Amino acid sequence: MSLESGTTWQATGKSVRGASHIRDNRPNQDAISWSTGDNRGMPLVMAVSDGHGSQRSFRSDTGSAFAISALSFCLTQFAQRWSPQTTLHILQQEAGCNLPQELEYRWKRAVLDHLTDNPFSDGESETLYVHQEDDDEAPAMLNPFLAYGATALGVLITPAYRLYLQLGDGDMLNVYADGKTERPLPDDPRLIGNATTSLCARRAAQDVRWSVNLCEGEQPELILLSTDGYANSFKNDAEFLQVGPDILGIIRAEGLDPIQHHLADWLEETTRVGSGDDITLGILSHTTPVPLASEITESSESSILSAE
Repeated sequence: MSLESGTTWQATGKSVRGASHIRDNRPNQDAISWSTGDNRGMPLVMAVSDGHGSQRSFRSDTGSAFAISALSFCLTQFAQRWSPQTTLHILQQEAGCNLPQELEYRWKRAVLDHLTDNPFSDGESETLYVHQEDDDEAPAMLNPFLAYGATALGVLITPAYRLYLQLGDGDMLNVYADGKTERPLPDDPRLIGNATTSLCARRAAQDVRWSVNLCEGEQPELILLSTDGYANSFKNDAEFLQVGPDILGIIRAEGLDPIQHHLADWLEETTRVGSGDDITLGILSHTTPVPLASEITESSESSILSAE
């Protein structure tokens, strides 16, 4: 139930303001954070969020910041609560029963605290009323959380297990040594077009997807988390999935430093020629560079950008 001796996880990431947001003078409504523990980079926690940015979600940049804070706290507490000897059954039981509810509670508590200090203006209340969600159970009630609407994606890596959690759209990818790339969580068929589940929903915990995997057998060398602005910049899913092996190849050749150096430029170019949306990409790697580093090839760099 443990990673190979000496294995070190590293993390990096970047969030860039969408090209359309720059044109319309809107803020970046994505957010990302990560933290590591011991000298092997574990437990490692990364959280990503995408604020909805719609008319009714006029405080979603604040909502995404609350989302990564709440999710990071929940995942860190989960890691501290359970030892490496905890069985998979207990880990799965606790992840399913407690994590979604704790995430929803902490995010909504942060929103309510913010509202106390920053109440809606008359104009904001009117906007929220006009664009309120269609809820037959409470059609006349305003849902204040709509103003802060955001998604949540998170990964927790410990020496014994990996935990993935997602609410809403966006992508998480496992990339293996042979280049195989797969999503660790099942698709949500409701996420079509711009439709997404959200922390602002009245029963958000019910929409959380999650999985726990022991660190046994074949393990991913790379885990990627991204908001939907990245995948939406590619022609199709196959071209988007190729990003994983390409980033893995760069890290094998030169380590994580070139990725950190170029990532902002890559993502800014991607939003410019692609979706125009805010783009956030988080990278978790325990790939060891080869002794003789090679230059980043033009073909590798271009494949990380959106397909033209």
